[in-house]
Amino acid sequence: MVSRTSMFRSFVDSASRSLKTKTPSLASIPTSAGANYARFQNLSKDQQVEVLSAIKSLRSYKFHAQDVNERRKSLFTHLTSKQQSIAKDAGYLQKLKLVDEAIEKNQSFVDDVADFTIEEYGVSLKDFELIENAKNSIASGNNFRVIEALGHYTRDWTTGSLSPELKPIFEYIASQLEVAINFKQKKDTVLVFPGSGLGRLAYEFSKWDYGAVYSIENSGLMNSFVGYNYSKQSTSKQHTIYPYIHTNSDYYNTESQMRTFEYEPIGEASKPENLHIVNGDFTTFKIPNRDKYKNVVVVSVFFLDTAENLFNYLETIENLAKPSGNVERGYWINAGPLKYGSAAQVEFNADELTKARKALGWVDEQSVYTIWDPLSVGSQTGLVGYLTDKESMWQGYYGLNLFTTSRKENKSYKV
Repeated sequence: MVSRTSMFRSFVDSASRSLKTKTPSLASIPTSAGANYARFQNLSKDQQVEVLSAIKSLRSYKFHAQDVNERRKSLFTHLTSKQQSIAKDAGYLQKLKLVDEAIEKNQSFVDDVADFTIEEYGVSLKDFELIENAKNSIASGNNFRVIEALGHYTRDWTTGSLSPELKPIFEYIASQLEVAINFKQKKDTVLVFPGSGLGRLAYEFSKWDYGAVYSIENSGLMNSFVGYNYSKQSTSKQHTIYPYIHTNSDYYNTESQMRTFEYEPIGEASKPENLHIVNGDFTTFKIPNRDKYKNVVVVSVFFLDTAENLFNYLETIENLAKPSGNVERGYWINAGPLKYGSAAQVEFNADELTKARKALGWVDEQSVYTIWDPLSVGSQTGLVGYLTDKESMWQGYYGLNLFTTSRKENKSYKV
């Protein structure tokens, strides 16, 4: 799986030379294993690396973010005295000071998440030897992933109603579930959300009285944020996040760049009982007690194009949803673009993906290309934002491939 958003990658890479000679401190990591260390030992090696990399990235956020800001200050000194004076009077240096202060406040939040993760797995300083030579670690040293996650809060965890980016996707999924699933069989239905990120959609549908909802995410960093969201440690806490401070590009004014996002975690007591958080690779996931259910629905949102081998995803979805045992019906609902990563082994367009589904035994109930049917997402363009800052000069939007498909083996509902 690969990260969808790369808007910060080049920015972070441009500053990497200044980070080569420094190592973020892990001095605050416990020197002995905690009470929950058995949880860590029970993880696969890859999952252990994910957990450790997440903690290291969280602890290192301020170090890397402020180092980038220091580089800005250093480059500023290359200006002439007159140029520096004009820039200072315009407010540039004051802005950089405000960015440093905002980074400090963000670190306070990510420290809480790191503390939760350390306690959750009982890890100690010695465990970090595992990632010192892990060349392929996804999260370690990549501060842009922490920055990306902070940006995801504006998409997933707006207070009250869903964000404008999630609302049309939620409404599409909701409408398709109401058609596909007999309301009398909600308790007999399991929903599976692969690549669920910060997990707002899985949370919302877990409140709809389905038998079980599985929210699956492989990223150790995302899982740290999700775990904290539903933890007893987060209960009654409120956090102020500065999601827009990590680049100076495309803002009209400093006030826009310094906007905050207020986040209140769900907490342990308010987590729906039927919502299950799964930390791991979706392609290895098996539905626990699958025979309890008559209906399986896989819901993929902004997910398919993260595959290196798309057929691994397609085969996993088929195995999860194909009727067998007591499962009588399987469905797959998708909403997302097709923006592939750099290592994709096959890059289907939407038409090719339709043909591949049919070859694998799926029968489409509905298929929509939103830029050709804008009203399907309630807009004039058919485009949906993804981490798009409405006050920025740069806007990012996607057309979506929406489809609902069922297994050819599905049994009819008994009247």
